[in-house]
Amino acid sequence: MNDTKNVTEFVRLLVKSISKKTFQQARLYNKRNKAYAISQLRARPVKIKEGYKISVISRTDTQDFTKNYTEEEFIEHVKEQLTEHFFIAEFLTNQYKYFLTIYPNGKSKLRHKVSDQKTSLSLEHNAIKNRFIKAENNEYLRLLNITGANYTVKNKSQDKFKQINKYVEIIHDILKKKNLEDGAKIVDMGSGKGYLTFALYDYFQTYRKQTPLITGIEMRPELVNQCNEIAQKCGYDMLRFKCKMIQEVEDDAIDMLIALHACDTATDDAIFKGIKANAKIILCAPCCHKQVRKRMNPTNIMAKISEHGILKERQAEILTDTIRAMILEAHGYKTRVFEFISTSHTPKNVLIVGLQEESRKEPDLNKMKEIQTLKDMWGISFHYLERLVQNN
Repeated sequence: MNDTKNVTEFVRLLVKSISKKTFQQARLYNKRNKAYAISQLRARPVKIKEGYKISVISRTDTQDFTKNYTEEEFIEHVKEQLTEHFFIAEFLTNQYKYFLTIYPNGKSKLRHKVSDQKTSLSLEHNAIKNRFIKAENNEYLRLLNITGANYTVKNKSQDKFKQINKYVEIIHDILKKKNLEDGAKIVDMGSGKGYLTFALYDYFQTYRKQTPLITGIEMRPELVNQCNEIAQKCGYDMLRFKCKMIQEVEDDAIDMLIALHACDTATDDAIFKGIKANAKIILCAPCCHKQVRKRMNPTNIMAKISEHGILKERQAEILTDTIRAMILEAHGYKTRVFEFISTSHTPKNVLIVGLQEESRKEPDLNKMKEIQTLKDMWGISFHYLERLVQNN
């Protein structure tokens, strides 16, 4: 028997928050039917020419669809989605965060907690406050399709724009601890479409009043050509993109090395290039952890974790990145590993940062022994990055 009391109360609270303009954002997820194309809905209030609306992003595996609803239309849409398509919903106000869980047997649970977001969300469609990267009159953002012709951030690019600013904010904090001189050499390994690469150049020029030499390394020639054309159009003379594999890069003078979401061992290739080049700063966001996962074969009690695929996968991620951080430490870097952006924006949200404290020709043997102990515990024959530095 369906329990509609909590669902009705959840909707009532949502209506109340919207009418009082305390509504900040909402999310519906955990599909009832795997065949349903939409994996989640995300909503937030916006103020456009037509007035106050609720902007809803419907996310599939391949793309996002955005539609603006009136308050009444949005509530009806939420009711329909909760009835037919999703088990979990949550929304945030200035004071509280509400969670609704609907179970397959029809029962439900409603709970709330005090929100840690006390400030009101601006209703401007492209409202950006205190961000290093500005959308207004920013040509490379328009050419990268982040903004439209009027330099307003597109609905489908809101998350990407937030990610760009979050990356730059992190780099800004890093540079407080490890400063780079004007003309520093920065390499972005696996630069892709160049979102962060361009933003970094913008940040250094606009905020720091410096002009570093920034190079994006990307294996897809069409993206390299596109990014070089945009850099030329924007007059970014010290920003360039090269068509290469990360392994092919030969450079012994890198001040900052960045590798965001380089797949599996490509992250290790990038870290190795940074260590080899004596980089002052190494920053990477790992993606995929297949190499260690395939070689995990513990013979002790840890084997119980390996019995479950999802737990083995998560443990492989932890081990891979732990050893990466330890190898950096063994080579004279002070490391931090932390979550840098919400999983609602990207599931790959771990950042490894290494700041050089000393230049070492040989790694710290005690640290390498600790790595070997960790490998033995989990039955790992080798870690790809470890092999790279050993064979250097």
